[in-house]
Amino acid sequence: MGQEKNRLNSLLEWAKTEIILLGESDKFSIEPLREEASTRKYFRLKSEGTNYILVDSSNEINSSLIFNSMSLELLSQGVNVPEVFSFDQRNGYMLIEDFGDNLYQDLLSEENEFELYNSAFDELIKIQRTSIKNLKKLDRNKASEQMNLFEYWFLDKYLSINLRPFEKDCINSAYQFILDGFFAQPQVICHFDFETRNLMQLPCNETGVLDFQDAVIGPIFLDVASLIKDLYQNRDVHKEKELLLLYTDKALESQLLDINSSKDWSLWLDMAGMQRQLRILGTLVRLHLRDKKSFRLIDLPKTLDYLIGASKRYKELAEFSNFLEKALFMLNKKDLELT
Repeated sequence: MGQEKNRLNSLLEWAKTEIILLGESDKFSIEPLREEASTRKYFRLKSEGTNYILVDSSNEINSSLIFNSMSLELLSQGVNVPEVFSFDQRNGYMLIEDFGDNLYQDLLSEENEFELYNSAFDELIKIQRTSIKNLKKLDRNKASEQMNLFEYWFLDKYLSINLRPFEKDCINSAYQFILDGFFAQPQVICHFDFETRNLMQLPCNETGVLDFQDAVIGPIFLDVASLIKDLYQNRDVHKEKELLLLYTDKALESQLLDINSSKDWSLWLDMAGMQRQLRILGTLVRLHLRDKKSFRLIDLPKTLDYLIGASKRYKELAEFSNFLEKALFMLNKKDLELT
């Protein structure tokens, strides 16, 4: 506790020096912002002139280095990301632009969905068309490794499901089908977590993008699936198709997609969604069990529902769909035991 207090005092002293250099008064207040899956801590710094976001990323300094350099790259290419005003590389402190409180996750409704998604897809197209040096590529081995988190953390560690040989074969067969569709797609720059938790409506009514430090080169529908199959929205397949069309029209116009591949777009979206959802199920349980952060456990049922819904649309995934139904039963049983 004492170490944490010292850390906060050090952060505040640094912030005081930096805002004076930015021409602000040394009188300010701070308030903590939402809990994150990472170890980074966020505060809103309210000065007499301008608000800033104060970040302590002392345990993720490399991530902050990437955030800082990518902010410069993306801003220079017209993407709406926060500007980094000050960065202490040694301690992992950052003072960045405050995009406000209009988070997509909180704002979205049936009435404004088209308007907000239209703007978000405009920003996504900008990201997909950027040129950023030295980005890692999400290859088949890495994508498979991410999906294996589902087995280790979600099935084994959380639900205590001991897989029988035929179930392992079923899962492995599903993985291969998913990965085939995942990597049949054009490769572009992917934000990697392009979801409503990381999107802001700016005063100019454009979309601001947060948490882009994990960007990779990957399948074009990965970020599209993150947004259309968002964990915090309820929509049916018909609405998903409407939003998919909204994106693909923009991607065609920007020459990111070829009309000749249109027959595959729904499959590509589903496979990108399933790869992501398998990863998320494992990641959120790991966050709970290993890192003692349980605030995202409420997202497990919705994530599993998305997986089941998509798998039912493909005969190649029929057995996997049945297995996922079993996992959902076990998850619901566990939830009842915990209440």
